[in-house]
Amino acid sequence: MRNIRISCRTDLLHVGIAARLSSSPARALAAWLAILAPLAFPAVASAQVNWLDPLNYTNPRTVAVSEPAESSVANKYWIDLSSGSGSSCTQASPCGSFAAVSGKPGTAGGPAYIYLKGSGSIGSPTLYGAAGSEVVIKPWDDNTPATITGRNNWTTRHQYVIWDGGSNMQIRFVNSGSNQFDPSVYFNATSGLHSNITFYRTRWQVTNAGEWIAQWGVVNNLSFINNEFYATNAADTGNQHHVYLSGASNYGASSGIRFLSNIFRDTPGEAIEVRLYQSLSGLTIDGNVMHNLGKGTCPTSWKCRSAITLAIGSGSPALNTVQISNNLIWDTGEGIVRMWAGNPAVYNNTVYNWGMGSPANGGYGQWAFFGYSNDAAGTLDNNIIYAAGSTANGYAKVAFDRSPFSTASNLCGTGSCGSSQIAATSLSTVLASTDQNSAQFLEPASGSPANSGGTSVALTVDYLGKPRLSSSPGIGAIEYGTATTVPMPPSNVAVQ
Repeated sequence: MRNIRISCRTDLLHVGIAARLSSSPARALAAWLAILAPLAFPAVASAQVNWLDPLNYTNPRTVAVSEPAESSVANKYWIDLSSGSGSSCTQASPCGSFAAVSGKPGTAGGPAYIYLKGSGSIGSPTLYGAAGSEVVIKPWDDNTPATITGRNNWTTRHQYVIWDGGSNMQIRFVNSGSNQFDPSVYFNATSGLHSNITFYRTRWQVTNAGEWIAQWGVVNNLSFINNEFYATNAADTGNQHHVYLSGASNYGASSGIRFLSNIFRDTPGEAIEVRLYQSLSGLTIDGNVMHNLGKGTCPTSWKCRSAITLAIGSGSPALNTVQISNNLIWDTGEGIVRMWAGNPAVYNNTVYNWGMGSPANGGYGQWAFFGYSNDAAGTLDNNIIYAAGSTANGYAKVAFDRSPFSTASNLCGTGSCGSSQIAATSLSTVLASTDQNSAQFLEPASGSPANSGGTSVALTVDYLGKPRLSSSPGIGAIEYGTATTVPMPPSNVAVQ
């Protein structure tokens, strides 16, 4: 039986882009506002997540999401995907599909609550609320799962909607698709139809070669918060990636896609692949765990995969305002981030043991952060970048390739990690534990060189949601000593 652990931390989430991402103050301010605009921080009730990952490292912080007060919302509907029928959509006589709920009071303008159970596909639900009056989809109760199956092609209006699986993550997207272009949820619509959507405390499981999520249309303000993504078969050679963000050249640009405090694990391919055919602005990947990734595809022509890829598909789309911060990433087939586009801000991540795939299929696995032809750009500050030994084809593991990264205050064990680097000859002096079943896994050790000497960047909290020290910035995802700090007051991430 899996060891299901409870995380009760509900902490301050506040991420931003440093002003030095751009030489133009106006552009820097715009970058900052692009990230902060969708976030709000009033105090709300504590949230809880019962993670499924069987390992005993310290899980991501729990984030509270602002929802309409359930007790005061009159519009409530029940759906049983397995055996519901009719059109009344009451708890005593539930509907069998979202089609039966669509158009009822609150589902076109909000607010409304929809309670879900059973198993089946959901098609393309037409639902929309408004800022502060969202449509919230929840499980029937915290002990009753709602399992969404099949390939659900979203082509209709879906705005100001929150999918909240509850503390036991009982909304589950289970995909048994036969190929990598077979996502559980496929955002496939032109501008104006998909925006302000939050997936919160849900599970995404792939049992074959399919994807969790794919985008081939316009999506604005899409958030994934406190979700768990995993595959049943981490050696499935057909599963090249799980989240695929692309847009389409005949549609418009997208903006505001956030992955905050999720777990991505046991995945044959990448956790997140961005391969743009249309522009995207405002991509945030903060506070996540990513482990046991990218090794299942090594024997194929797809080769081993990194945790994250940032790339351009064709044409000249722009990837602007990208932040990758506060993540714990380890045990990847290739590197940590493959950067072909985006000039990302990569701050305060702790990465360990990349390049673990076999066969290694070339030299890409030797670098933690790299470009395709040594031509990537990015700002990489305050990262712990540590792996020992060589890849399966004999290449020594190092922090960066020869791309012209802007770097400061990174800590690595071997090779160069940029300007003002901090070298450490012994891993035990850097990290308290490298045992992924330890609660101190990838936390800095007492007296670690990671505990001070960092560069000041626009991060106010760490992976645990605890305050970062402005006077003497730390290095890595977890600030030393913060694990035992009294939590900050609860705060929320709003979807508007």
